[in-house]
Amino acid sequence: MNKKIFFIGIWGIWMSALARFYKAKWFEVAGSDAEKTSITEELISEWIDVKIWHCPENITWNEEKIFYTEAISEKNIEFQKAKKLKLNLKTYFEWVWEISKKYKTIAVAGAHGKSTTTAMIAILLQELGLSPSCIVWTKVPNFGNKNFLVWDWEFLIVEACEYRESFLDLEIFWEVILNIEAEHLDYYWTEEKYFEAFKKFYKKIPKNWFLIWNKNCKNSKKIFGEEEKKIKELEKKFIQNEKNFEEWKKFLEKKITWIKGDLKKIPDFQIPWNHIKFDVLCAVKAVEKILLSMDRNEENLKKIFKIFWENKIREKHFFEGKKFFCGRWLKNKNFKILQKKFSWTWRRFEILWKVWKSTIISDYAHHPAEIIATLKSAKLKFPNQKIITIFEPHQYSRTIELFDDFCKSFWDADLVIIPSIYKVRDKDEDVKKMSPKQLADWILEISWNSKFLDWYNETEKFLRENFENDENILIFMGAWDIDNLARKFIGK
Repeated sequence: MNKKIFFIGIWGIWMSALARFYKAKWFEVAGSDAEKTSITEELISEWIDVKIWHCPENITWNEEKIFYTEAISEKNIEFQKAKKLKLNLKTYFEWVWEISKKYKTIAVAGAHGKSTTTAMIAILLQELGLSPSCIVWTKVPNFGNKNFLVWDWEFLIVEACEYRESFLDLEIFWEVILNIEAEHLDYYWTEEKYFEAFKKFYKKIPKNWFLIWNKNCKNSKKIFGEEEKKIKELEKKFIQNEKNFEEWKKFLEKKITWIKGDLKKIPDFQIPWNHIKFDVLCAVKAVEKILLSMDRNEENLKKIFKIFWENKIREKHFFEGKKFFCGRWLKNKNFKILQKKFSWTWRRFEILWKVWKSTIISDYAHHPAEIIATLKSAKLKFPNQKIITIFEPHQYSRTIELFDDFCKSFWDADLVIIPSIYKVRDKDEDVKKMSPKQLADWILEISWNSKFLDWYNETEKFLRENFENDENILIFMGAWDIDNLARKFIGK
């Protein structure tokens, strides 16, 4: 008989990924949620038993494991029933830790860009014949429009979320940290505590494995600057004595690599903006490092060292079987693979439809830095069209903590509409302190381009009356419900 797993709050993008992962591993999977969504319908079509309500009868003695999303309250009736039965009850992140122990895990962290970079690394390894497993917080066309990939090989690529220091639960071989910006201050309270979590994350890397980080990010430089100085000293010794193999080996095995590449040389993808190119560069560099670190025996290292100097290439090489290639060759190959194979991901500047002369886009941006980057991308891609942004902030608490930054984020939009704030994990006092109208009014004070419309019916009516038949770019932006409005607007 197959082992049974139950998911409390199954439709979330990360919970559904884990449900599919275990289904592919031949577990009997079931779950519940408070509402019907496109994801719950997909799960049902994949023979996963989904209950569209929370009910104590959904939980029985038969469940070997109970996963629950941290978006639910501990007062949830299914959660309470599982506790009463003393079942094996853990969060999504605690169970991903169980999975990560069984693989060589590559964790992709940072405030923005995790999903895109995670998917790119998995696609590159797949195209190079390494068949990785992957758990990602978006749907990926290359994965059959799902948010997971399962193979029996040795690698697992996962998004590493810093909320509540969850990424510290992972068993990690390699890390990629894309950027560090103050976030989740409802848990961390201060920027310093948030940065400290990333320091702890870095220290989890085993000896001789690697971290890739963003030298253009000022907060990353604060945290990893000292490590950079140590490596520069080692590199200096190496350059002074080019044929010193032992020094070169130490340099190669040092576990930190910073990225500050020339982004102009990276080919354009769907979005013509540097934050996407940086994600591409990080994915390519991570794959180079993974391949290079697959075998570190003395004989192979000496062979690489010999080719390194014979070809006068001041780049590290990687090897695959008996063939050796330079890093530049691999980088160009990987750019071509991503241009040809990477079909973008769900809700990351996702062009949904063209209705009459308008283009409808759904985007997950819910942090000020993400909003700025997304709107700059839209301005570059559609320079002669009006950009109408329908933004739903995610959490009242986040809106309060980053209020000033949110107000300054919409300069590249011609109009900003704030229909609501998505409530999750919010305290009653936060809801009383903040309102969507308050945010809209302050954006209007700063950039003269915002409007509050009460809830979605009024927003949809306003958009159809004013923008449906014009050449406009409508960007539905935010973490959750706003995507449903976007798809309703185009009739999907």
